Amino acid sequence: KDTELAHGKVLTFLMRFLGHRFPRIRRLTAEQMYVKLLEDDSVVPDSANLEAATDLLSQVRWDQQLGKPGNVRELRNQVADFLGAHLSDRDRTGPVVKKKAATVVDEFESYASLVQTVGR
Repeated sequence: KDTELAHGKVLTFLMRFLGHRFPRIRRLTAEQMYVKLLEDDSVVPDSANLEAATDLLSQVRWDQQLGKPGNVRELRNQVADFLGAHLSDRDRTGPVVKKKAATVVDEFESYASLVQTVGR
């Protein structure tokens, strides 16, 4: 029971690494997971979808973009589903990116200040 809990936590942690913002971390994590799953399939509680998960781990280019067009995050979510890893909604969708409010820049503002300083 304790080993299943530990495997679940480690698997969730590895899934977060597959969704990491740095491509090299994603790629290295996928490579190491692939090798470990080939060596020992007992690390996954339900091995029914193990082949599909290893196929995805080996075929996806993990150094592509997380969102579109690479959609690495969606493929990572599929791997998590195949391996039975529990990801939160935030982990599945990624962090919310706040957009900065557009500041209106007056193109004549610098000219007006130039006229004021020269006109003195």
